[in-house]
Amino acid sequence: MITVYDTATGSLNIGDTIIMEAAMEELEKIFSKEHLVLYPTHYALAKSTLKKSWDNDLGFVCGTNLLRNYWRWRARKNQWSLGFFDAFKMQPAILFGVGWNVYGDKTEWKAKIFYQKALRKDILHSVRDSYTESKLKDCGVMNIVNTGCPTLWGLTDKKMSNVPKEKADSVVFTLTDYRQDSNQDRALINTLILNYSEVYFWPQGSEDLIYFQDLLQKDVPNGDRIKLVPSNLRAFNEVLSVNDIDYVGTRLHAGVRALQLTKRSIIIGVDNRAIEMKEDVNLPVVNRASIAELSELINGSWKPSLNIPWNEIEKWKAQF
Repeated sequence: MITVYDTATGSLNIGDTIIMEAAMEELEKIFSKEHLVLYPTHYALAKSTLKKSWDNDLGFVCGTNLLRNYWRWRARKNQWSLGFFDAFKMQPAILFGVGWNVYGDKTEWKAKIFYQKALRKDILHSVRDSYTESKLKDCGVMNIVNTGCPTLWGLTDKKMSNVPKEKADSVVFTLTDYRQDSNQDRALINTLILNYSEVYFWPQGSEDLIYFQDLLQKDVPNGDRIKLVPSNLRAFNEVLSVNDIDYVGTRLHAGVRALQLTKRSIIIGVDNRAIEMKEDVNLPVVNRASIAELSELINGSWKPSLNIPWNEIEKWKAQF
């Protein structure tokens, strides 16, 4: 059996489901004959359950922004729900496309010790971006390869050649409840209403819909034209699949899912994750501070050309 630390179960962000789908697809290819057992990271597990997860020789921590500058003594205080002292008891794990939480201050000593003890020393770890790589190396974890997020591994040149160069008739957009900027986000919505015949909104996070409804009450002319997509991944996949549609929005992995379904995608960068992935792989990301340029970009003719680190990906896979 192989332990998989599941970052989607219990998450309030459907983007984590998009990441876990991609991660599991890759792990099932690599370990086609093994039994992959999932243990959620979002909730502290009973000691007996932890011991079972630590019995297996291999354990993978999948995707998302799990790492950060500090580590709490108690498991439920951490994004990966392990306490500080669990690092000394557990079977060390392997990172798979994991990223750093936010741009932050110097990493504290407890976090450094936790990563040194909780992560394998004899196997390369896969991280999502170069910022995460540098932060882990600062913690003394040197066996790292920057593979990008596993959601990008299927975006081959052939796949990307099917993404349209010109804008579609319709657009689906997202907002981010925990990265609010009402002025810039209203400008985003108004720009989309002006440039597309049909506009859809998809709430990816738990309070995105509340934020969206609040914005509609604050100077969004013709906001009643916007159609609401149910807050589940199946509905989002369907609206992307059956329409001549673009994606524009602040949710990173909604934009990646649009690319996976060969739809034109413009991701509005609101945090380090999108910005780092633009720097590393040329993901089509526009900084929210440049929202005034969005209309020109929407109406221009362009196609993203990604720099996926295929050599690093193969190097990480080959060790298994």
